[in-house]
Amino acid sequence: MIAKTALCALVLLPALAAPAGAQDTTFVLVDRIAAVVGGSAIPYSRVEEELNVFRQQGGELPEDEAGLQEIRFEILRQSCANSSIRSSWSRRPSGTPLSG
Repeated sequence: MIAKTALCALVLLPALAAPAGAQDTTFVLVDRIAAVVGGSAIPYSRVEEELNVFRQQGGELPEDEAGLQEIRFEILRQSCANSSIRSSWSRRPSGTPLSG
């Protein structure tokens, strides 16, 4: 009985183990960089997320791709402006007054 179990293990083991050089090397796009502001990247997924929030809040989206692109560019412009403000805020020396 032990010999039969060992034989089954020896027969099944090669079928379960992947060959050493058989790694999956397919390229999968995870995200894209839409813009870089002050050394910080704004991923394209953030633009799409904002577009979906706009849609969920009842915003009317155009049916054509050109209209959608214009809304994406506006979201990106706002994200860049917000990132620029955060970037300048983080470079402000501590103790510096907000005005002047």
